[in-house]
Amino acid sequence: MNERKLTVYFTMALNSEDKWYRVGIAYRTRKIAETWMDFVSKSQGGRQIKVEECALLFIEGKLDDNSVKILDEKFNLTPPTEKL
Repeated sequence: MNERKLTVYFTMALNSEDKWYRVGIAYRTRKIAETWMDFVSKSQGGRQIKVEECALLFIEGKLDDNSVKILDEKFNLTPPTEKL
C-alpha cells in the first residue's frame, strides 16, 4: 500500500464565542504560517491568533477518511476528492 503523510499549517482566529476558526489557506511550514499572524490579527479585529498543525494521510494518492473528517469538521475545508 502506498502511503504518504503531509503536514500543513493553518492560521486560526478565536471568535467571540471562544471557538477557533480557520483564516486563509494551508501553508507548507509553520514558519510561513507564522509570518501571516500579524496580518490575520489586524484583519480579524485584533482577535487572538494561533497556528494549528494538521497531519494528513494519503493512501494510494487519496486522503484517508480521518483526514477528510478533520479538514471538514475542524478546518471547515472541503478536501480534494481526486488523487494527488
